Amino acid sequence: MGEIGKDFLPEDIFAEVEPEFSNNIVRKNDKNVVEDSDNEADINQKKGKNFDKKHISKTSKKLFLLVLLFVFFIMILFAFIDVVSKLSLQNKKELQNNANKENNIDVAKKDDSNSVLKDSDGDGLYDLEESNFNTDQTLYDTDMDLISDGDEVKLYKTNPLNPDSDGDGISDYDEIFIYKTNPLSSDTDSDGYRDMDEINNGYSPINSDKMSDDYIKSIDEQKAIKELKLKIKK
Repeated sequence: MGEIGKDFLPEDIFAEVEPEFSNNIVRKNDKNVVEDSDNEADINQKKGKNFDKKHISKTSKKLFLLVLLFVFFIMILFAFIDVVSKLSLQNKKELQNNANKENNIDVAKKDDSNSVLKDSDGDGLYDLEESNFNTDQTLYDTDMDLISDGDEVKLYKTNPLNPDSDGDGISDYDEIFIYKTNPLSSDTDSDGYRDMDEINNGYSPINSDKMSDDYIKSIDEQKAIKELKLKIKK
């Protein structure tokens, strides 16, 4: 170890040993540090992997939820469009039906107005009036007494369905045009005798006297006119 001189101190004994010891300690510490750092890196790496897995899992769930929401929204949108289109179609049908009804009403009104002003047989009664009186719209004279339905209803007030309105045995035409009697009364002069009975016995149905020559002449002339009308009618 060398000589111990005057200047030799006790500390010098460990002078050479101490560096080596300290170096060993440093190396061990370095190894521990390296090992600790490696372990920490492994732990951090594992943590990083776990974090990545968790992050990916959460992201996948979010994407899945977003896809579901999108699909749900699309379904609602299509359902809404379908409902709106059906309502629109229904409204169009209702509008069309209303328009058709209005058109039908207008046509009916036009037909009614035309039928009101229409006189198919030219008898002086409009077709609608003829339906009210039950007369024939195609016949000028429904009861065939030579008086038009219009004249019977509006002028003489006789029955257009009965040629002898008062039932005295004399037709409405004969009473009005030949004998000048009242077609609505069986006893025109109210003397207690029917018009037919008075005529058959030579008495005037319009007064209590016998038939005058002028009255008889008038009767003959009117009968001739009636015969002419009957011939023309045939």
